[in-house]
Amino acid sequence: MSPGDLLNPVKSAIISAFILFVVSTLLTACGSNNTALTTSTVPNAPTTTAPFQSTTNTSTSASAGALSLAILPPATVPPEVRECSQELSYSGDGNAGPLICDSGGLNVLAWKFYSTVGTAVMSLGRSSSIGMAHSAMCTDWQVDHATGPEEQNAALLASYYYGWSFQSQISSFQLESCQG
Repeated sequence: MSPGDLLNPVKSAIISAFILFVVSTLLTACGSNNTALTTSTVPNAPTTTAPFQSTTNTSTSASAGALSLAILPPATVPPEVRECSQELSYSGDGNAGPLICDSGGLNVLAWKFYSTVGTAVMSLGRSSSIGMAHSAMCTDWQVDHATGPEEQNAALLASYYYGWSFQSQISSFQLESCQG
């Protein structure tokens, strides 16, 4: 083993600590409570495309390889996609976007915005089914008093975060189908 081989884990640890520091600093600057964040390393986190478009990118994720990703409450596991922060625009009906940054990452500011009305659907986890997502959306509507567009955005964020394969079924879900 050469001295250079010993430096690679040290370099990786320093880079990971720096990335965590930058993300924490950005979240703190945006008014986030970073004490609620937990981090986990996800090797080679996949990059996926999303149907959402936006205009201004304020930060992007780290380079390829192992990424340090924040677990965003109410989730209990790290995301399947890269995270980013991009300034939100607010619509007249109380919604905010973009959900996905220009870089293709999940917008942590949008996640934080919708987490107060999409608690159930945003906490489901990776192995959820469309039935579980629909049930959680109804719970959010009844308990958190989410509007239809708010709940759809919360569910779309969750589907991107967890890597669900049934995103189109979430988009067509109608809260009127909820019992209650």
